[in-house]
Amino acid sequence: MADITSEPVPLTPSVRHRFYEPVVFLFCIIAANFKNRTTRTPDLETDDGKSPTDSFRCFVNKLGQICDSERGGDTITAFAVLQPGMIEYRFASNSRDRNALNRVKKYVIKILRMLGDASNEELKTSDLSRHASVFSVVLRTILAFNWPRIELHIAALKQQFGFCADACRLDESEEANSALQGIIRLEHAVGRLSEKRTDEDDNSKVAEEALGLLQTIHELYQSPFAEFLREKARQDRDVDNDSPWTELRHAMGRLYSYYITVKVLVATRKRRPQLFDDFEVNFVPSSGPGETPSMRRNTSGIASRMTSNTAKREAIIRYVDHLKRRGIDVDKDLKDKTQPRCFQPIVHAEVNLLDSILREERESDERTRFYGEGDFGRYIGCSKPTCRLCGLYFQFHPSAGVDVRPSHQNLYYKWRAPDVYEHDGLGAERTSILEKMLNAIREENFRVIQDQAPVRKRHDSHTSPSNPSELFSTRATRMDDVVSSFERVDLSSVTEVDDVEERSESSGPRESLEFSTGTVAAAITAAAGGLKTWSRNQRVHTVIDEDEDGGDDGGAKL
Repeated sequence: MADITSEPVPLTPSVRHRFYEPVVFLFCIIAANFKNRTTRTPDLETDDGKSPTDSFRCFVNKLGQICDSERGGDTITAFAVLQPGMIEYRFASNSRDRNALNRVKKYVIKILRMLGDASNEELKTSDLSRHASVFSVVLRTILAFNWPRIELHIAALKQQFGFCADACRLDESEEANSALQGIIRLEHAVGRLSEKRTDEDDNSKVAEEALGLLQTIHELYQSPFAEFLREKARQDRDVDNDSPWTELRHAMGRLYSYYITVKVLVATRKRRPQLFDDFEVNFVPSSGPGETPSMRRNTSGIASRMTSNTAKREAIIRYVDHLKRRGIDVDKDLKDKTQPRCFQPIVHAEVNLLDSILREERESDERTRFYGEGDFGRYIGCSKPTCRLCGLYFQFHPSAGVDVRPSHQNLYYKWRAPDVYEHDGLGAERTSILEKMLNAIREENFRVIQDQAPVRKRHDSHTSPSNPSELFSTRATRMDDVVSSFERVDLSSVTEVDDVEERSESSGPRESLEFSTGTVAAAITAAAGGLKTWSRNQRVHTVIDEDEDGGDDGGAKL
């Protein structure tokens, strides 16, 4: 382990300035695009026929999900399943103290033992048809632990009932009338829940009551209501805000994800019982917040350090001036976002967990073995898809060789690399990784300015099953059918409900700009020396997060 009495080696001022300036600037200009432009979201649906590797990785992701109990990003949790001898479940969270991490540890042990102690006969009931089944008990335990987040999804359901029910009544079609009955069923199921509780015992009680709501949602997902809701969400989404239909669909999907998660846990227990037999659970302490980076907080200063090319600097300044004439003050946003009281970067859970594993390997001079490494590779799962900066860190780390969840491309600027110490001798390696990340972020800044159409995801989590044809086809009309073919269908695509509806590029004629976008694009392209990454055919851009987990707080409220 690192010598806790030694001080971390700080980043050089040059690296710190050059890294954070384009990151925060990128955050601000994408935020400006979201206020004024229609965006296109990527199609995240996956192919059928998933491998054993994908099903195992799905299980690891679900372990993270059931520990991500609060909104705001602090409780985002990453897991790795290691096998140095016995099975070791090792996890890290964005920002939990030791007491909270110990509570998570005890909870995970409880869930794994519930499944491990269950007989094969008890595992046959993989739904809520029997009140005392292992499925019901595990789901109830998970709901109780995650109640702070779950009650927010239930509140979101309540907010949409009135609008959606009235819309169905006005429609008067047979499909709308059928959907109205589904909404009424949902409303009644929510109405049977007790009022908000404040202690753990009451969470257990209301979690018991919530089983009925999840059963109702499960049944609606197996009915035409699911397709009706999907189409309404697609049709009624406007430029800047998600409609009540979209929010209803997202809230239902997030609640249903817990039902599906227990399906995944039970299926994994049946398939790989050794994971639930002889194991230990350990955590990595969350990082403390880093110092507020000292950086330039105005466009001209950042542009001058971002590039020495005059044409590119002028293009940046013209673009920001254009936004200011439209009422968006990027320089003010830069100053607001970088105030010391709110700009304290943390090490995100996946990166913190990776650092723990690599540090262990260096200090023992032995490679840490992951469970089933020959079949499943070295994998770190997480409760959320990997953010933009974490994805780049894993991509450019020279010695990681560890896979993570595909990135949702959301950008959190309150991010930092793990600490290094004098005896590590890793200062140069860290600088090299950050330099490569910096180059990618700079390119993304210019690409966003040129195209002005970044992709965003309102929610980090998903909104609908990623394989709806598998879930609702005649070949898989029941979730049991999906789980029984677990090696063939990726249940992670069911659980991570994704906001993947495709929006049109524009809801009407494009608003004329007060300066020539062609001039800016030409200047950037000419200065780029033919960089292929700026092609207009490349439509996957950095995403800024406006999701349920805290917007611009870097993945944790500090």
